Amino acid sequence: MQFEQLAVFKELSPYSGPLDEKNRWIKLAELMKGDDMAAIYLKYFDERKASIIKTSRLAIGIQLGQMLMELTDRAVLNYFHRNSYIKYFFGQDTFVAKIG
Repeated sequence: MQFEQLAVFKELSPYSGPLDEKNRWIKLAELMKGDDMAAIYLKYFDERKASIIKTSRLAIGIQLGQMLMELTDRAVLNYFHRNSYIKYFFGQDTFVAKIG
């Protein structure tokens, strides 16, 4: 299996660089690949609202993160803003600043 490196924070040198492929979030991200999950997720939404729908990877990732870490909605989002690996798991490829 070829590991596909996602360049997280590529615009924020020196924080850019390769992630540790042995990290648990990277391993879980490899298991979540595929369009089947996205197709099932998207069938619940109106196509006209496609521009405001969050990605299936983000929505499912948040739910899995909550279950695996036993965190509240707010706590998992706070963790997301501090951890590059979970950002990769959620499908983000750029820096996401904490809002509010």
